[in-house]
Amino acid sequence: MGENFIDTALQKLKEVLLFLCNLGGYALKKIDEIFPPETRSETLHRWIHVGKSVVLPVAVGLVVLCIFCRCCLPSLWRSICGCFRDFCCCCCRRMRKVKMMKAPGRRGYVIPRSMFESDPRGYFRGLHADIDLE
Repeated sequence: MGENFIDTALQKLKEVLLFLCNLGGYALKKIDEIFPPETRSETLHRWIHVGKSVVLPVAVGLVVLCIFCRCCLPSLWRSICGCFRDFCCCCCRRMRKVKMMKAPGRRGYVIPRSMFESDPRGYFRGLHADIDLE
């Protein structure tokens, strides 16, 4: 039983290695078709030129844009909100993350934690008086 399993595993390993060798040969044939040996150096030189003149600047631009969005944009947004805080509070409220909690004694309600922690006695008075949360 054990020898049969080992023989089968070795046979499958040989088949996989043969497939990989054939795959490598197939890839080399395709490369020779796409880039014939006579014009290979000239074609590669053109592609390197395209890479240096088009692909590299685009890649650098994308990296700079990602760094700008990650680092500079949040602080820029905070400073813009700070300037217009007196005129428009709705945009600045969205920026702050408020810690939320399940409302004790009320099913399905979520309230800001700060509201409960500031006056828990008042919260429970309102709960017993059946006052809606707003």
